[in-house]
Amino acid sequence: MIPDWNIDKEVNLLTILEPFDASSLELEPGAESAALLAGILASAMDAIISVDADQKIILFNAAAEKIFRCAKADALGTPLERFIPERFRAQHREHIRAFGATGVTRRSMGHRLSLSGLRADGQEFPIEASISKLRQGDTQYFTVIVRDMTEPQRAAQAKQELEKFLAQTFISNPAAMLITRVEDGVLVDMNDTFETQWGYPRAESIGRSIYDLNLYLDPAHRFAYLQQLVREGTVQNFELQVKTRGGEIRDVLLFGTLIRLEHQTHTLTHMVDITERKRAEDALRASEERFQHVLDTMMEGCQIIDFDWRYVYANDAVLEQSQHRRDELIGHTMMETFPGIEQTEMFAALQECMRERVSRRIETRFVFPDGRVGWFELGVQPAPQGIFILSSDITARKLAQARTEQINAELEARVAERTAQLKAANQELEAFTYSVSHDLRAPLRAIDGFSRNVLKKYGDALPDEGKRYLDIVRANTQQMGTLIDDLLALSRLGRQAFSKTRVPVEPLVREITHELQSEEGERNIHVTYTNLENCLGDAALLKQLWRNLISNAFKYSRHRDPARIEIAQTQLANQDVFSIRDNGTGFDMRYADKLFGVFQRLHRAEEYEGTGVGLAIVQRIVLRHGGRVWAEAEPDKGATFFFSLPRESGKVAP
Repeated sequence: MIPDWNIDKEVNLLTILEPFDASSLELEPGAESAALLAGILASAMDAIISVDADQKIILFNAAAEKIFRCAKADALGTPLERFIPERFRAQHREHIRAFGATGVTRRSMGHRLSLSGLRADGQEFPIEASISKLRQGDTQYFTVIVRDMTEPQRAAQAKQELEKFLAQTFISNPAAMLITRVEDGVLVDMNDTFETQWGYPRAESIGRSIYDLNLYLDPAHRFAYLQQLVREGTVQNFELQVKTRGGEIRDVLLFGTLIRLEHQTHTLTHMVDITERKRAEDALRASEERFQHVLDTMMEGCQIIDFDWRYVYANDAVLEQSQHRRDELIGHTMMETFPGIEQTEMFAALQECMRERVSRRIETRFVFPDGRVGWFELGVQPAPQGIFILSSDITARKLAQARTEQINAELEARVAERTAQLKAANQELEAFTYSVSHDLRAPLRAIDGFSRNVLKKYGDALPDEGKRYLDIVRANTQQMGTLIDDLLALSRLGRQAFSKTRVPVEPLVREITHELQSEEGERNIHVTYTNLENCLGDAALLKQLWRNLISNAFKYSRHRDPARIEIAQTQLANQDVFSIRDNGTGFDMRYADKLFGVFQRLHRAEEYEGTGVGLAIVQRIVLRHGGRVWAEAEPDKGATFFFSLPRESGKVAP
């Protein structure tokens, strides 16, 4: 039996049982009641603390030990306020005083107070307390039931933070979101993205039906979306069209979920604008169709072979090249269409591309089942389906190439024949040259020699006119000898050995200039050299070239005092360009095309000596080096001769 306690009218039955610890009270006989009470106290999840009229603890259950981290033995007999923070103790005393006097606390609901507790280690923590008042005779006791609110408060705070986070996520989500009631389509909420993206102001739209807003282009589509949502609870990738407030039609994907708000079913809908993606897909589709058309009409064959060696695509050119209909290719393997193709060189190249995923370009000879032979140029490259083959029929080109090779062979035979003829002609020319150098020179030497002897022996007896005639004879025979020497030099250029080396230009030019100045005696001649470096060529031929050009500059500037000659070298692209400038008599550029011809002279022989062969020799030497020669001039203002030589080993004329 429960002891005969006078129960305050505000305290319920649970309040009676909570304060007691059977081990600390004198109970009347009734072991079963004591055991029941002890079990309740021991198993209670909340701290149960009883205090006497002096607020000294007389009961401290196991849960109190755990919550306040204080052993029962250390708690009994100590003031209850030790477990209340200093700032709450006055409030606690007021509650106890008011409750003791009136049985009513400042909080009207169940005597529960939200306070802070103080653990034995000095740590504060949130609690919720319930106070009970009991009497036994004239003695009054108070029992406090304390619940640790640390975890509940954390859970409540976490819930608040989660709700705040979810609300913020909803509002600031980059995807348009809205919440509508299922039964009538009323718009309950929308996020900022929806308002901005679709142009529906929140203040004017919340509380209105989406049908009134004309949000969906086809309400039937929205109804189908709702049906699926109600049936399945969630919808993914539901495509339909939505109108902005301005009337623009946009394609969207809907992602929907059913939610309960205020005991009503609502839809939470994400709207993803896919208008641009749809346009891109349409553009891609149109591009693919154009690409397909281009492939279909290409002159080259285009075919796609899958990994099982089946034709999955073949354009018209492939049908023409293979002499098969499309239905004979598509869906069939290459081995079925062309038996024995596995043994061909072409198939080995296709296998390599299929296996190694590398591109190949080959020319192949193909024998068709009917015995026809064709040549094809193939570009093979990996494709997602297998391999892509671009084929060109080069049979006609191969036949033309074979004919060309045959013609070349005939030409080579003709060239060999002409070479033999040319060799014979060169031999005849050499014989003629020998004859000129010996047979023609002998009479000239005789004429010159006899004329010289007549002048020597009989000069005193000859009249002046006779002496003059003999001098003219001698001068002409000597000129003829010089001409023969020049012609022989020109003819020898084609037979002279040719060896390219790196030739230092400045020492060579200075040597030639010094020799010519020595021959000129007291003439006032100024020669300058600019940037003369090395060049690539035959040293002997280049020496003859420089002597001819510099001697020309000396000759045609003989009437200038001082005569000025400038020799320079520049680099242009992969060539060395040389120039020889003088301040001499010059010439008319209208006749520049005659400069380098044999016997072509732009000045009278009486004015300037020469045979008209020197510049022809210069041109022949330059051409043999693979360069070119030209001149610029103006009458009575001098002339400049230019020639270029390749800087590296280039083409050399024979």
